Amino acid sequence: MNKKSIFSFLLGGVIVGVIMFLFLKPSKEVEVSELEEDVRGIYEKLVELGYTPELSNVEMDMMIEKVQEASNWVPKGTVTASDVLEGETFYNNSRDLQTGTYVPEEFEFLGDASVDDVLEGRQFYSDSEELLIGTLRLPVTTSTVYRGNASTTDVLAGKTFYSNSGVLKTGTYTPPTVSYLGDASVTDVMSGKKFYSNSGTLLTGTYTPPTPIDFTNMQYSTYEDYAGIDYLDWGGTLTEDYKGEESEWTYISDNIWKDERAGIYWSSDQTNTMLAQVPSIPNSNNFTAMFLDTCDYFNSVPRSSYDGTDSDCGNAINWCATLELDGRSNWYLPSQKELLLAYIDGMYNQAGDTLVDAAAFTVGDGSAVHSGAYWSSSEVSYYSFHAWNVYLSSGNTLYDYKDNTYIGVRCVSRDL
Repeated sequence: MNKKSIFSFLLGGVIVGVIMFLFLKPSKEVEVSELEEDVRGIYEKLVELGYTPELSNVEMDMMIEKVQEASNWVPKGTVTASDVLEGETFYNNSRDLQTGTYVPEEFEFLGDASVDDVLEGRQFYSDSEELLIGTLRLPVTTSTVYRGNASTTDVLAGKTFYSNSGVLKTGTYTPPTVSYLGDASVTDVMSGKKFYSNSGTLLTGTYTPPTPIDFTNMQYSTYEDYAGIDYLDWGGTLTEDYKGEESEWTYISDNIWKDERAGIYWSSDQTNTMLAQVPSIPNSNNFTAMFLDTCDYFNSVPRSSYDGTDSDCGNAINWCATLELDGRSNWYLPSQKELLLAYIDGMYNQAGDTLVDAAAFTVGDGSAVHSGAYWSSSEVSYYSFHAWNVYLSSGNTLYDYKDNTYIGVRCVSRDL
């Protein structure tokens, strides 16, 4: 290698060194004057040492231009630090050395399957990155498996079935015979209604209830009911044929008689009992039926289901609602119509074995101050501060202020 070649090689090395020096400088564009000064300084030093001949100005300018072009080169790219693995260095859009921050997520391989759990030849991962191949072989089925726990005594007689074997079995179970209980006959059941009674034969009732009495053209006559007797205190002879034909009354107890035609149980006079037990509560009838805060009694169906706890219902209604009398508890204060029906059906002269007994049951034991007038739960429609009451001894119906206490209280009950 001649001296010129050696000098050229060294010159190239110097130029490369200059470029690397400039490249590793902080990232900024190099000005021509600074570059030219550096290159000329290095080259003059090489000439001074005798390592290279002097270049012409044109050659020097060309070399400076090449170095300028190389020194201003900037690496291009689109990655950011979050795109490069953590700790790895890179250049991107500048000559500043950058360090990646990306930490790849580690994939968790979860599972506890082994190759013995996976069908033969099927690939899978289980708790590691290793791709495994299953070795499980399904048993070859050579016959049908019959499963079940039914025995012949569980299956209806004559029905065939399989249960835990390939043997066809026949059931032997015989259901019990249905027992039809009852003693009703066709004359006990309403006409046209179907029923069973003591046999598997479907029967049809033939019973026809009696036709209700038509009151349309009837008039009530006190004298007819009393069989000629005017009134207990007005002369006349007391006889045992005083009972009329309006209704049949049944004695239930000393406190209760029942009007059989109406199906209504009537309590004895409760006024004195009421005052004796709760002297501070007079037998007033202050209920609210037409106002905003309506008594719950009027929203109860049936009325006997009301429990007697609403203060808006007043003393008379609540007394009957909470009354327990000779085994009956579903009492309620009667309406005006029910009180009038009691008179029409002859309570005054039939609710007793004699006229005296009937009158005593109707108007109390004589100590009552109301003379046989009883509160109803019917409000006077055109004057809400008044309620209707009925005199059971005469059938008169009058209205009075609800807070009056000289009117009696008696209660009614019906079979549920």
